[in-house]
Amino acid sequence: MVTRLWNKFGIIGLGFLGTVSVGAPISIAVGVGLNANIKKLVTWCCIGVLTRCIVFTLVGYYGLQLF
Repeated sequence: MVTRLWNKFGIIGLGFLGTVSVGAPISIAVGVGLNANIKKLVTWCCIGVLTRCIVFTLVGYYGLQLF
């Protein structure tokens, strides 16, 4: 799945979408294996982690408001 992200979306897909789907450590490990630019990859992984945290926090907050 990660290599499909790499082939289709490149470093942004691996960093952002890979972080959301399989996790940051796996995305970074695959990126290192594919000789990606580490600075850009870590930047996009951080953006992906922040996005995931914001979404999960909002879902949890508004989910609790329903009860």
